[in-house]
Amino acid sequence: MMGGIRKPTLSNKTTIQVRNEILRLEEELLEAKIADAPSEEVKKLQIRIRIFKGVKKKSKV
Repeated sequence: MMGGIRKPTLSNKTTIQVRNEILRLEEELLEAKIADAPSEEVKKLQIRIRIFKGVKKKSKV
């Protein structure tokens, strides 16, 4: 991909690891919301979850 923004790839992770990472990030997001974390931190977590879910869909998990 020349000139474009590179998305994080998970080629070295198994489908189970991807699912576990999504679950871990969702737990972290919930804890951040409960603790009234700064909105920047919450947005970063939401973006990471979306990226992982997008990778999961593309890899037919």
